[in-house]
Amino acid sequence: MQDELDFSGNNAHTLEDDRKIHGDDGIGHEANDTESQWEAWKELPGSRHILRQAYRFAHHYSKDWIRHGQQVSAKLLWELTRHYIKKVKKRAERKGIDIRHWQGFALNNAFTPSLARHMVAHHPEWEGMFLMKKTTKEKAQDSLEKLEE
Repeated sequence: MQDELDFSGNNAHTLEDDRKIHGDDGIGHEANDTESQWEAWKELPGSRHILRQAYRFAHHYSKDWIRHGQQVSAKLLWELTRHYIKKVKKRAERKGIDIRHWQGFALNNAFTPSLARHMVAHHPEWEGMFLMKKTTKEKAQDSLEKLEE
């Protein structure tokens, strides 16, 4: 389940990229919408690795979840992945490398619905495996439709 990471630090990530993902205050307030933040996060070197790991966890458990008709929250995958990130950071520290969250080695809980939708889009056989809530955009659309009635 483990593949090597490039810890060379040679990436083009900038403070501006960080603001696109986390907002002007660095933690997600007053930022672009969550969908834009998700898209920006996916482009970071660390996040691509972390996303692959989340897919590995999903693949590992999916047959059991589907066979038993068990719907799960993508939050479960996020928490398994958080545990994995801690191991990656410790391994890097032993090599004298400081991994910072701006390289994508941090998970925003607001991305959990995007993760589930991303996975189902790439693995249609996982349709129905995740508990799906409406996105903020979908909720807003529903509200607009109700106002128009």
